[in-house]
Amino acid sequence: MSADDPLSRARIAAVDPDGLLAEILDLPEHLRDALWRVESANIAAQATPGGLAVVGVDGLQRGGELAREALLPDLAGPLSTWPGPPPEPSPRPTTTLLVSYSGEDPPVLEAFAAAADTRRVVLTTGGALAGAARGARVPVVPLPGGFPFPAAAMGYSLVVTLELARLAGLTGANRDRVETAAAHVARLARNWGPDSPVDSPLKRLAHTVDAGRASDWTPSPVEAGETPLQRVVTQLLLENLLALYRRALAA
Repeated sequence: MSADDPLSRARIAAVDPDGLLAEILDLPEHLRDALWRVESANIAAQATPGGLAVVGVDGLQRGGELAREALLPDLAGPLSTWPGPPPEPSPRPTTTLLVSYSGEDPPVLEAFAAAADTRRVVLTTGGALAGAARGARVPVVPLPGGFPFPAAAMGYSLVVTLELARLAGLTGANRDRVETAAAHVARLARNWGPDSPVDSPLKRLAHTVDAGRASDWTPSPVEAGETPLQRVVTQLLLENLLALYRRALAA
């Protein structure tokens, strides 16, 4: 790393008072930890031919969107995402994943009540949503606290959605796919992160995007052979690192 690197760890720290960089680089561990948390929740497999609905706010619902992207075209049923109660509940048995970082988001609490006729699972750090779930004997997958903002925990909502899709009979086993994706994105974090050379691929991209030349980006051979799940976690890492790099360049 060059001492003159404007995207060094020290330069980024100056524009990252919340410590977002550490969470971005820890995405591989988020994916692995999410697997463990779903297993620890002891959620039984139960086929729901009506599919899986993910209800969330503050960016966490995008984990459901990324899971759908990773699983298509092999999904055996619908996987939808909503910012509140789905407007037209499925007439067939459905699984509903309710995601709220704080556990206090009114749209998710409303959706929890509205989804009483579905198979519900909650992903949260606590709050009223966790309390309502415990009262209704609904499984809770605990989110860890301490993230600088909810969307930084998106890796958790991605993996929990994948696992609920498996338990609902919509897809096959995920553990190997998640472990492989975690190892893949860990390599990319090293190759693209702040300790990488000044001319590493993502640092070069940060400069070209800042100059309005994003079309100059060419995927590396490793990225060209990605599986669908590897592709979506690569996209997540790239977007988050790139946003932080552009903030550092603008400072």
